[in-house]
Amino acid sequence: MSLLSLDTQNTPQSISSNISIKDNSGNTLTPIRVKVINSRLSESCTFNATIPIDTTYNSIPFFENGNSIDIYAQTTSSGSGNTTSEDRIFSGKIDHSTFNPLKRILNLSGRDWSANLINYEISGESFLNMTASDAISYLAGQVGLSADIDKTSGFIGQFYQYEHKAHGLSGMHRYQTAWDLCVSMQHEYGYDLWVENKTLYFKKKQENDNIINLQWNNQTGSSNNYERAILDINLLNNQTYSEDIYVKISSWDARQKTVHSAQYPENNSSGHAFNFTAPIGTTTDQCKNLAQRRYNDIMAHGKNVELHLHPYLNISTRQLIKLSGTGTSFDSIIYTVDQVTIEYSGRSITKKAMLRPR
Repeated sequence: MSLLSLDTQNTPQSISSNISIKDNSGNTLTPIRVKVINSRLSESCTFNATIPIDTTYNSIPFFENGNSIDIYAQTTSSGSGNTTSEDRIFSGKIDHSTFNPLKRILNLSGRDWSANLINYEISGESFLNMTASDAISYLAGQVGLSADIDKTSGFIGQFYQYEHKAHGLSGMHRYQTAWDLCVSMQHEYGYDLWVENKTLYFKKKQENDNIINLQWNNQTGSSNNYERAILDINLLNNQTYSEDIYVKISSWDARQKTVHSAQYPENNSSGHAFNFTAPIGTTTDQCKNLAQRRYNDIMAHGKNVELHLHPYLNISTRQLIKLSGTGTSFDSIIYTVDQVTIEYSGRSITKKAMLRPR
């Protein structure tokens, strides 16, 4: 979705922002443009920044030294009264830096601290007698991250039954990086996985009743409704992901020389099939759980909502949102925010979000 200009004529308040980046010596740099993409999917949050560099620097900050970055936004809102707050909007590592000596412009891009896990190869690790939560906590410590992790049950490495030993020997070499293993455990247990600042989170999905109600038209002011919160909207209806699909999960039992399998929904056999293979040793009950989670993940891509939001609406990934006023079947569905993109250019702010029904 292309960037849209911010129209604040009919909004209850206007927003301006000052962005700052601190270098390794504690000096403050002021970028002319910053874009931050926050995602709840199995990927890093990313940033891009464009920074003018004056001639007082003997060495170019972030270009010739240092690869970590913290970006802050000091936001001022006007309306009933001016209020100012400063928040850290990104913390992570610089992957690429480009400096133009003629224009004195530095361009930076990078990822959040999940990059430490993505860059850490774990071939040969067995995770003997470790649960998924044990293994993820161990990997976080290996790459210098703290961990906030909900406990899981069941070993993921080698232990006594033959099929689990086979899983440990073949499966652990299959994972190329620590992040690959974390994402695999996220899919298996249905947890949320993300990195914020220098903390790795692996958490059970919460039953959340904090739902923001957004109206596309006939908007009225109340504690739960935001006037002109939605500046533009695209409704994406993917016909491929209809109700007439089912997911089948299969797994090989090395000890009994048989295949365990399950599908969801159980009674659908005439629609479009999505077939997946689970690791050796996965039981029939586990296949059932995996099939249902895979089905829900696939169906979430059937109805996507792209929003261009007024920046005063404070939302983040995993927030629940209910739409109304579109006059379509997209109304009254509870969506989860999968991605938030914020772009700062000068003192203006552009905010976009991707919603899916999870």
